Amino acid sequence: MNFLAHLYISRNHEQLSVGNFIADYVKGNNLNRYSPEIADGIRLHRTIDELTDNNPDYREVRRLFVVSHGKYSRVVADIVYDYVLASGWEAYEREVSLAQFQQKTNSLLLQNFSVLPLGVKLIIPFFVRNRWFVIYSQRDNLPRVLNGMIRFRGISGNADMALTILSEHEQQVRKAFELTFQKVSHEIKARFPLYSI
Repeated sequence: MNFLAHLYISRNHEQLSVGNFIADYVKGNNLNRYSPEIADGIRLHRTIDELTDNNPDYREVRRLFVVSHGKYSRVVADIVYDYVLASGWEAYEREVSLAQFQQKTNSLLLQNFSVLPLGVKLIIPFFVRNRWFVIYSQRDNLPRVLNGMIRFRGISGNADMALTILSEHEQQVRKAFELTFQKVSHEIKARFPLYSI
């Protein structure tokens, strides 16, 4: 899962959300420089990744994009999962619109800017200005997102081919997301009971 799904799972806890957002930019297990809540958010993110990577429905989605992105098919599957969540947002969240959730996340990250790793600080202007979560909600924006990954993370692949694959298999991908999300959310609630996610 990518940024949106991660943040949605920890949405009721601000510091947990900060840790969840920055986790990919934090190396190792020495988390003492962060508050206990942010450190738990980093652990939460890693747990979500572990559960998702081992989920058979998610692995099937990854396999779809091997032809377009090879070893980077995981990145595409993560972004596609965020697209499914964003485009069907109202089915998961009835109180806060996707645009409001984007604004809330922007504010949270800017308020905590001083504790963000350098790599996160560098992407925040693009995240805020381009409203990544809102962009994810439109399938036609996905090549733009994937090409951005090529520029910022050195990921190679064919974004147009990935979009064609998604178009051909969208119902399968949506069902896989739903099953994956249910299983991961259930397990997270069991592993992080103090946060009542």
